[in-house]
Amino acid sequence: MHTPCDSEYETKVAPAQPWNAGAPKINGAMRYGATPGREFLYLVPTVGERPMRFTAEGLPEGLVIDSEKGIISGRAG
Repeated sequence: MHTPCDSEYETKVAPAQPWNAGAPKINGAMRYGATPGREFLYLVPTVGERPMRFTAEGLPEGLVIDSEKGIISGRAG
């Protein structure tokens, strides 16, 4: 009879990469839904070398992105 300690398997974990190093990468959805007329707040989830500047194309009228913090906010029309 095997017990959990008798396992013949080995677990290997990849080394963690710092969140603030390397090439910029967005780790969130490319599309995100919102209800028209309601407040909207979304922090763009990113990793990569800092400082980082953010831009967004095609945002609905009433939404803006903070270029330093990566936060999309406002009220979509």
